[in-house]
Amino acid sequence: MKDLFHDTLGFGAAKMIRRIVGVAHVEDFESIKDASKRAECERQALDFAKLLLKERRRFQSINEVVSAIRA
Repeated sequence: MKDLFHDTLGFGAAKMIRRIVGVAHVEDFESIKDASKRAECERQALDFAKLLLKERRRFQSINEVVSAIRA
């Protein structure tokens, strides 16, 4: 189950990156009219997705992932 959890985190991180950088985009980000604020939000999301993708095995529970998001 741990392997499945870690694989799921990696898949989710890759999906986040693809949606932010790719053609589909993320409506929540697109609705931010201030371009500099939108860019900052996208950067933070990409930074977290990169952390999640590279270090997914350090997370042992979804609570740890949520805590990392809040940090």
